[in-house]
Amino acid sequence: MDKPLSFGAELDEEQFETARKIMQRAREIGMSDEQARIAVAVAYQESGLRPNVGRGASGEFGVMQVMPATGREMGFSIEDLRDPDKNIEAGLTYLKQQLDQYPNNPRLAVIAYNAGPDSKFFSGGPLPESTAQYINNLTTYGAFEVPEEPKKSIGERITEQLQKFGERAMEDEGIQAA
Repeated sequence: MDKPLSFGAELDEEQFETARKIMQRAREIGMSDEQARIAVAVAYQESGLRPNVGRGASGEFGVMQVMPATGREMGFSIEDLRDPDKNIEAGLTYLKQQLDQYPNNPRLAVIAYNAGPDSKFFSGGPLPESTAQYINNLTTYGAFEVPEEPKKSIGERITEQLQKFGERAMEDEGIQAA
């Protein structure tokens, strides 16, 4: 994925440095380039890539806005979550767990990151509106690759070209009749 994230040109020095740290650490823990881009987009959505953003409305902390209970499950204390580098580590660890759980669908991984892996959505319930907006924002940022159309067989391509040729011939006939 060569296209930069949509917010990249708007970052100040502090945000750029935070994004760089996230990319570097994501690669160090085994995330692909695509997954590292998602991690940067998640951090941008969560905190605007501000390392000292503080506590969120639901009690989450820092750059990656990690919930205290989630941090504890991974061995991070509340004090750790206040430290920007440890917060990035906690957030990336948690995001990687979700990406490993849904290796072919990063959107599901991000839903689990945002709403929690035990969200009712995963048992057939509705997607929370805030999570739908979260996914929409990450998509707008360019975090997710747009799937390529499947390759067509030679027969399908010939048929498609013949249809286009027939349509043009009909248009030309219409022009001549007028």
